[in-house]
Amino acid sequence: MMKKAIGILIAAAMILSLSLTAVAATGDVMVNGHIGTSGDPSTYDITYTTAVHWWVTQAAPTTVVDGDSIGPNPSMVNKIENNNTATQIKVSLNSFNLINGDATDSTLQSYLTLFLTGDLAADSVDAIELSAGYGGTTDYTALLNGGAGNEWTYGFTGTYGAPTLTTRYAPQYTMNLGFAFA
Repeated sequence: MMKKAIGILIAAAMILSLSLTAVAATGDVMVNGHIGTSGDPSTYDITYTTAVHWWVTQAAPTTVVDGDSIGPNPSMVNKIENNNTATQIKVSLNSFNLINGDATDSTLQSYLTLFLTGDLAADSVDAIELSAGYGGTTDYTALLNGGAGNEWTYGFTGTYGAPTLTTRYAPQYTMNLGFAFA
């Protein structure tokens, strides 16, 4: 009788372990962290232009101008807004990465100079030449205050020194900005 009871217990344990093994799976766990006392900002609430375009065309064959997906557009303004009116945000330029083959093309890079303009060009960042990419951390000492009236604007300028525009390039980049509460 004792052997039978032990056998039943072992069989039940094996069945239980099999069912647990069959149910077990990996997955993502959401972890929420909060630093600060109640009422302090705990998250950045920032909106900014997600698609930014610049152009060099036959009409201005040596000049980088701002635009949209269709073409040059001088009324296009790229914006960054701090929606948290209770605090200021410190912004940094952390990287400017070359994504596609056109951006990394050595012929394009030999003719192109590319610089930031507007509020993102503060603190001599407008002197950083971006056509070959950039990695580092350049902090802006000017603080981004909260509210739509304080939004930062930015764009691009530069030159394209090719003697003629015989090759069509469509370089793409990612610009990484860092945000920290001031």
